[in-house]
Amino acid sequence: MDLGRITQLAKDDFDAHAKCVYHQDLTGPVNQNHLKIDDIGAGDLIFVNSNVNGSNPQHSYTKDGLLLSVDRPVPAGNMGSWGAANVQNVQLPAAFLLVAVFERPSRVPLNAQYVEGVYAPSLLMNTASALMGVTCQFRPQGLRLNLPGTNLNLNRPPIDPALEARIVEAQHPSDFCLALKLDRSVTPVGGKAWLFVGNTEADSVAFNFTNLQASTAISDLRAGIGTANGINYRASVSVLRFQVWA
Repeated sequence: MDLGRITQLAKDDFDAHAKCVYHQDLTGPVNQNHLKIDDIGAGDLIFVNSNVNGSNPQHSYTKDGLLLSVDRPVPAGNMGSWGAANVQNVQLPAAFLLVAVFERPSRVPLNAQYVEGVYAPSLLMNTASALMGVTCQFRPQGLRLNLPGTNLNLNRPPIDPALEARIVEAQHPSDFCLALKLDRSVTPVGGKAWLFVGNTEADSVAFNFTNLQASTAISDLRAGIGTANGINYRASVSVLRFQVWA
C-alpha cells in the first residue's frame, strides 16, 4: 500500500484534516534513521514479546523492512514478537488511526514434530487488560481479518483467494496493510478495521469496542507477528511502514 493510498484512507475514512503524527519507514539502508515523524514524542521503536520460554523472539533491520519472528515451543497460548511505539507517557489524541504495512509472512517448520497452526501479522494496542487490535490471520480455511482482544466475535469471512495468492506469491509478493481507527470521543468507543492487499481493500468492518473506555490507558502501539496454536514452527513477517494519524 503506497503512501498516497494511506493518505487517502486517513483523510476520506478518518478525518479530512488528518495528518501523520508518527511515521516509521523501515525500508532502505539498515543504518539510516527510520523514524521520520514523531509529533507525539513516542521515540524510536522498542521491541516487545509475549515472554514465553523458548519462543525465541527475534528482530533485525534489513533493506526490505523490519523482520520480526517468533517460535512456538508449546501448543497452547498466544506468542508474538513486535516493534512498538512506547506511548505510556504520551497524551494520545481522543481519535487516531493506526496503519502498518507488511510483506512476506511465513511459517517454517522447526522439526519433525511440527503441527500447523494459525499465525497472524498484527497491529495492536497494549492496555492493562489486553492486547487488542486487528490482525491478518492465516487459517486453514483461508486468510481473514480478525479483531483479537476486542471481545467481538465477528467471524469475518476469508478474503478473495486471488488477493491471498498475491500476498504469498514467491517471487514478487504484494505488500498488505492493516489499519485500525479508534475514536474515544464517542460512547461506546468506536472503531473500524481494514485489510488491504496492495492498494486494494480486501475487507473492512466498523464496530464498537466492548472492553475499552475513553479513560483506558494505552502503554504501547505495536506491529509484528503473533501465533495462536500449533507447535514447533517459526512465524515471521517484515514490517515496511508503521504510522499514527491524528
